Amino acid sequence: MGLEKSKDVKINIRIKPEYESDVETNLLLLQFLNHLSKGEDTLAFKNLLENRDIIVAPNFSFDGEFKDLEKDLIFIERLYKIENYYRIDFQIPEQMDKDDWEDIQKLEYAMENKPTVHNLNRLTIELTDLETVSNIIELFDGEKIQRKLMIQQTGSDARLELFGATIPLEKVETIYNSLKVDGIERLKRKLELMDEGESIRIVLLPGDDPVFSEYYYFKKEKSNY
Repeated sequence: MGLEKSKDVKINIRIKPEYESDVETNLLLLQFLNHLSKGEDTLAFKNLLENRDIIVAPNFSFDGEFKDLEKDLIFIERLYKIENYYRIDFQIPEQMDKDDWEDIQKLEYAMENKPTVHNLNRLTIELTDLETVSNIIELFDGEKIQRKLMIQQTGSDARLELFGATIPLEKVETIYNSLKVDGIERLKRKLELMDEGESIRIVLLPGDDPVFSEYYYFKKEKSNY
Protein backbone atom coordinates (compact mmCIF):
# COMPACT_ATOMS: atom_id res chain seq x y z
CA MET A 1 0.00 0.00 0.00
CA GLY A 2 1.11 3.57 -0.59
CA LEU A 3 1.69 6.25 2.02
CA GLU A 4 -1.28 8.48 2.72
CA LYS A 5 -1.31 11.80 4.53
CA SER A 6 2.24 11.42 5.75
CA LYS A 7 3.46 14.16 8.06
CA ASP A 8 7.19 13.41 8.00
CA VAL A 9 8.10 13.03 4.33
CA LYS A 10 10.96 15.13 2.94
CA ILE A 11 11.01 15.40 -0.84
CA ASN A 12 14.11 16.43 -2.83
CA ILE A 13 13.42 17.39 -6.44
CA ARG A 14 16.34 17.52 -8.88
CA ILE A 15 16.84 17.84 -12.60
CA LYS A 16 18.57 15.00 -14.44
CA PRO A 17 22.20 15.92 -15.21
CA GLU A 18 21.65 16.05 -18.98
CA TYR A 19 18.92 18.68 -18.53
CA GLU A 20 20.55 20.81 -15.84
CA SER A 21 21.46 23.57 -18.32
CA ASP A 22 18.19 23.45 -20.26
CA VAL A 23 16.14 26.64 -19.92
CA GLU A 24 12.66 25.14 -20.34
CA THR A 25 13.37 22.33 -17.86
CA ASN A 26 14.56 24.81 -15.25
CA LEU A 27 11.56 27.03 -15.93
CA LEU A 28 9.11 24.19 -15.29
CA LEU A 29 10.86 23.22 -12.07
CA LEU A 30 11.02 26.78 -10.77
CA GLN A 31 7.37 27.38 -11.61
CA PHE A 32 6.51 24.21 -9.71
CA LEU A 33 8.61 25.20 -6.71
CA ASN A 34 7.19 28.70 -6.79
CA HIS A 35 3.69 27.24 -6.60
CA LEU A 36 4.71 24.97 -3.72
CA SER A 37 6.29 27.87 -1.86
CA LYS A 38 2.91 29.55 -1.53
CA GLY A 39 1.60 26.55 0.44
CA GLU A 40 -1.91 26.99 -0.91
CA ASP A 41 -2.77 23.44 -1.96
CA THR A 42 -2.29 19.84 -0.94
CA LEU A 43 0.69 18.13 -2.56
CA ALA A 44 -0.03 14.64 -3.85
CA PHE A 45 2.02 12.12 -5.82
CA LYS A 46 -0.15 9.68 -7.76
CA ASN A 47 0.24 6.36 -9.50
CA LEU A 48 -1.33 7.36 -12.80
CA LEU A 49 -1.84 3.79 -14.00
CA GLU A 50 -3.90 2.93 -10.94
CA ASN A 51 -5.15 6.47 -10.27
CA ARG A 52 -4.08 6.05 -6.65
CA ASP A 53 -2.36 8.46 -4.28
CA ILE A 54 1.12 7.38 -3.21
CA ILE A 55 2.05 10.39 -1.07
CA VAL A 56 -0.31 13.09 0.19
CA ALA A 57 1.09 16.09 2.05
CA PRO A 58 -1.70 18.43 3.19
CA ASN A 59 0.62 20.54 5.35
CA PHE A 60 3.86 20.83 3.44
CA SER A 61 6.42 23.63 3.67
CA PHE A 62 8.98 24.90 1.20
CA ASP A 63 12.53 24.62 2.52
CA GLY A 64 14.31 27.36 0.61
CA GLU A 65 14.86 31.09 0.19
CA PHE A 66 11.81 32.78 -1.33
CA LYS A 67 13.83 35.72 -2.62
CA ASP A 68 16.32 33.45 -4.39
CA LEU A 69 13.49 31.40 -5.88
CA GLU A 70 11.68 34.44 -7.26
CA LYS A 71 14.93 35.93 -8.55
CA ASP A 72 15.88 32.70 -10.35
CA LEU A 73 12.38 32.34 -11.80
CA ILE A 74 12.39 35.88 -13.21
CA PHE A 75 15.81 35.30 -14.80
CA ILE A 76 14.84 31.97 -16.39
CA GLU A 77 11.58 33.47 -17.68
CA ARG A 78 13.63 36.16 -19.40
CA LEU A 79 15.87 33.58 -21.07
CA TYR A 80 12.87 31.49 -22.11
CA LYS A 81 11.23 34.47 -23.84
CA ILE A 82 14.47 35.25 -25.70
CA GLU A 83 14.85 31.61 -26.77
CA ASN A 84 11.34 31.50 -28.20
CA TYR A 85 11.60 34.85 -29.94
CA TYR A 86 14.92 34.15 -31.70
CA ARG A 87 14.32 30.39 -32.02
CA ILE A 88 17.54 29.45 -30.26
CA ASP A 89 18.59 27.21 -27.36
CA PHE A 90 20.65 28.49 -24.45
CA GLN A 91 22.79 26.47 -22.06
CA ILE A 92 22.47 28.07 -18.61
CA PRO A 93 25.97 28.96 -17.33
CA GLU A 94 27.21 28.41 -13.81
CA GLN A 95 28.44 32.01 -13.63
CA MET A 96 27.68 35.23 -15.46
CA ASP A 97 29.58 38.47 -15.95
CA LYS A 98 28.65 42.06 -16.80
CA ASP A 99 28.89 41.44 -20.56
CA ASP A 100 26.36 38.60 -20.31
CA TRP A 101 23.80 40.85 -18.62
CA GLU A 102 24.39 43.55 -21.22
CA ASP A 103 23.89 41.06 -24.07
CA ILE A 104 20.62 39.85 -22.50
CA GLN A 105 19.43 43.44 -22.36
CA LYS A 106 20.39 44.04 -26.01
CA LEU A 107 18.36 41.01 -27.10
CA GLU A 108 15.37 42.01 -24.98
CA TYR A 109 15.41 45.62 -26.16
CA ALA A 110 15.70 44.52 -29.79
CA MET A 111 12.54 42.43 -29.30
CA GLU A 112 10.71 45.64 -28.36
CA ASN A 113 12.57 47.90 -30.82
CA LYS A 114 14.00 49.84 -27.88
CA PRO A 115 17.55 51.26 -27.76
CA THR A 116 20.23 50.90 -25.15
CA VAL A 117 21.12 54.42 -23.97
CA HIS A 118 24.57 55.67 -22.95
CA ASN A 119 26.57 58.84 -22.37
CA LEU A 120 29.38 59.60 -24.81
CA ASN A 121 32.89 60.53 -23.73
CA ARG A 122 34.49 60.60 -27.16
CA LEU A 123 34.17 58.81 -30.49
CA THR A 124 37.22 58.09 -32.63
CA ILE A 125 36.92 56.94 -36.23
CA GLU A 126 39.58 56.19 -38.84
CA LEU A 127 38.81 56.84 -42.49
CA THR A 128 40.72 56.22 -45.72
CA ASP A 129 38.22 57.78 -48.13
CA LEU A 130 39.05 61.42 -48.95
CA GLU A 131 35.49 62.25 -49.97
CA THR A 132 34.08 60.97 -46.67
CA VAL A 133 36.57 63.04 -44.67
CA SER A 134 35.73 66.06 -46.80
CA ASN A 135 32.01 65.56 -46.19
CA ILE A 136 32.54 65.40 -42.42
CA ILE A 137 34.58 68.61 -42.49
CA GLU A 138 31.87 70.33 -44.52
CA LEU A 139 29.20 69.10 -42.11
CA PHE A 140 30.98 70.42 -39.01
CA ASP A 141 32.75 73.44 -40.53
CA GLY A 142 31.83 76.53 -38.58
CA GLU A 143 32.11 78.00 -35.14
CA LYS A 144 30.86 75.61 -32.44
CA ILE A 145 28.89 73.51 -34.93
CA GLN A 146 27.11 70.53 -33.37
CA ARG A 147 25.21 67.86 -35.25
CA LYS A 148 22.88 64.97 -34.54
CA LEU A 149 24.16 61.93 -36.44
CA MET A 150 23.25 58.31 -37.05
CA ILE A 151 25.96 55.74 -37.77
CA GLN A 152 24.99 52.34 -39.16
CA GLN A 153 27.23 49.28 -38.80
CA THR A 154 26.76 46.05 -40.75
CA GLY A 155 28.81 42.96 -41.50
CA SER A 156 28.21 39.53 -42.96
CA ASP A 157 29.79 37.81 -39.95
CA ALA A 158 28.29 40.08 -37.28
CA ARG A 159 26.72 38.12 -34.45
CA LEU A 160 26.12 37.92 -30.72
CA GLU A 161 27.24 34.78 -28.91
CA LEU A 162 25.61 34.02 -25.57
CA PHE A 163 25.30 30.85 -23.48
CA GLY A 164 26.21 28.53 -26.34
CA ALA A 165 23.84 30.18 -28.84
CA THR A 166 24.72 32.38 -31.81
CA ILE A 167 22.31 35.12 -32.88
CA PRO A 168 23.16 36.71 -36.28
CA LEU A 169 23.26 40.50 -36.20
CA GLU A 170 21.77 42.33 -39.16
CA LYS A 171 22.87 45.84 -38.21
CA VAL A 172 23.43 48.32 -35.39
CA GLU A 173 22.13 51.88 -35.67
CA THR A 174 23.72 54.39 -33.30
CA ILE A 175 22.11 57.80 -32.91
CA TYR A 176 24.22 60.56 -31.35
CA ASN A 177 22.15 63.45 -30.05
CA SER A 178 24.95 65.99 -30.30
CA LEU A 179 28.46 65.73 -31.76
CA LYS A 180 31.26 68.15 -32.58
CA VAL A 181 34.67 67.63 -34.20
CA ASP A 182 37.74 68.01 -32.03
CA GLY A 183 40.16 70.33 -33.91
CA ILE A 184 38.30 71.09 -37.14
CA GLU A 185 41.07 73.37 -38.48
CA ARG A 186 43.74 70.74 -37.79
CA LEU A 187 41.57 68.21 -39.63
CA LYS A 188 41.37 70.51 -42.64
CA ARG A 189 45.17 70.70 -42.83
CA LYS A 190 45.43 66.91 -42.58
CA LEU A 191 42.99 66.54 -45.46
CA GLU A 192 45.14 68.79 -47.69
CA LEU A 193 48.13 66.47 -47.12
CA MET A 194 46.13 63.23 -47.25
CA ASP A 195 47.08 60.75 -50.00
CA GLU A 196 44.74 58.18 -51.53
CA GLY A 197 44.56 55.09 -49.29
CA GLU A 198 46.05 56.91 -46.32
CA SER A 199 44.07 56.78 -43.09
CA ILE A 200 43.07 59.81 -41.06
CA ARG A 201 41.75 59.82 -37.51
CA ILE A 202 38.77 61.96 -36.57
CA VAL A 203 37.82 62.56 -32.95
CA LEU A 204 34.19 63.44 -32.24
CA LEU A 205 33.22 64.84 -28.85
CA PRO A 206 29.78 65.17 -27.23
CA GLY A 207 28.07 68.51 -27.64
CA ASP A 208 25.39 69.92 -25.37
CA ASP A 209 23.62 66.57 -25.17
CA PRO A 210 26.06 63.67 -24.61
CA VAL A 211 23.43 60.91 -24.90
CA PHE A 212 23.56 58.33 -27.68
CA SER A 213 21.21 55.42 -28.40
CA GLU A 214 22.02 52.04 -29.95
CA TYR A 215 19.39 50.01 -31.80
CA TYR A 216 20.30 46.36 -32.39
CA TYR A 217 18.64 44.40 -35.18
CA PHE A 218 19.07 40.64 -34.85
CA LYS A 219 18.02 37.93 -37.28
CA LYS A 220 15.79 35.10 -36.14
CA GLU A 221 16.96 31.57 -36.75
CA LYS A 222 14.91 29.66 -39.31
CA SER A 223 12.20 27.47 -37.80
CA ASN A 224 12.21 23.74 -38.48
CA TYR A 225 8.43 23.71 -38.64
